[in-house]
Amino acid sequence: MACYKQRGFTAIELMLVISLIGILVAISVPFYSSIVENSNYKAAARSISSVLREARALSISHNLEQRIKFNPISGTYVLQTGNRASNTSDDDWTTSLKVHTIAPGVNLRANKACDGESVTYVSFNPNGSSNSQYLCVLDADTSLSLNSRKKFLVGVASATTGRVKISSWNKSSSAWND
Repeated sequence: MACYKQRGFTAIELMLVISLIGILVAISVPFYSSIVENSNYKAAARSISSVLREARALSISHNLEQRIKFNPISGTYVLQTGNRASNTSDDDWTTSLKVHTIAPGVNLRANKACDGESVTYVSFNPNGSSNSQYLCVLDADTSLSLNSRKKFLVGVASATTGRVKISSWNKSSSAWND
């Protein structure tokens, strides 16, 4: 008579492995959700920075003023082209067909203090210079304090160079990291 060894896993072993996998998934979900949330803030900051750099490059290459119109309340921004190299009047701006929208859960505010809610313009001149202006990317949760909501600062630090930069918020020191 032949003797066969049983191969395979017992029900207890399978239950143990499944429960370990469940515990690992439960532990990783909060970390994953914060990573996804932070990626939305980074994507918003990078998108704004990209449009600012595009406006500067277009202004230099076409020898016409370019500006980006930011509407913090609606969370939208659009590229506009002037009809002159400088001093384009308010009625002479051509608006791009593409309207950019900030991701849900992300708020946009103007100036370095992150408290401006009015329409804001960042303009670029054909020589590469700009008006110095900042935009804040914030958490949309208004129950948090302003310092807890700050995520990224995007803007033009130097009006003479028109250099676009992104800074992140350091909660512990309550200051922007350069």
